[in-house]
Amino acid sequence: MQVPFNAYNHVIVNFLTLLRGNSIDPSPVDVARRQDALPLLESPAGTWERSLARLVESPAWRDSRPLVAVNPNTGDMALERRWPKERVAEFLRLLADSEDVNIVLTGSPGERAYVDAVVAASGVPERLVNIAGRISIAELVALYAHADLVVTNDSGPLHIACAAGAPTVSLFGPETPTLYGPLCARPGQRHLVHYRRLGCSPCMFVHDNKVLSCWFAQAECMTGIHPAEVLDSARKLLRESGPPPLPRDPFS
Repeated sequence: MQVPFNAYNHVIVNFLTLLRGNSIDPSPVDVARRQDALPLLESPAGTWERSLARLVESPAWRDSRPLVAVNPNTGDMALERRWPKERVAEFLRLLADSEDVNIVLTGSPGERAYVDAVVAASGVPERLVNIAGRISIAELVALYAHADLVVTNDSGPLHIACAAGAPTVSLFGPETPTLYGPLCARPGQRHLVHYRRLGCSPCMFVHDNKVLSCWFAQAECMTGIHPAEVLDSARKLLRESGPPPLPRDPFS
């Protein structure tokens, strides 16, 4: 049976409709707003211990500090979703100067060189733990599950962090959080999203194979997100508990 793709629903709703296999059943449109929209993703036994072993190898690691994981990557599909390196570097510097936390940078083996460049540009490499390309996917899940906060671009790691139960601060630009925004895997999980809602956003859609049509040499929707704003969100989630109000859906 063919099931139509509804571009006005969060992607999880389309996936659930596909799994149900019946396009005339009422669509579960409220599922993305639930505090248990995702099944909690658990890593195999021993993965956290292996991930932690990588962390403590760094001279920047301190056992008594909260863990803030930062993913400055997006993968090779539409690098325009990536917050500019200079913006990430400034955020890392502000975070290191203002918060007594372990700052851990993640990424795939292919992203290691880019993460190295971000670390170098930050001016505070002695405060950063760079494990990009040094842990497995299962170990990344365990890392995010133990993180006090994950700061990330719109990317696969965002959704891994959500499924692992981590609070997140996420940055969106070419794609819309209305359709791809962070979901919850446990009650009380908190997410804050930075999305400028420019007149040209979003400009990347699943129905045109996510071919970007940006008007600018650098995506204004991403360059316009300021590090101080993201720092405010990070500090807010590090200090508060309990679920935040759900964002209004602009299509409702």
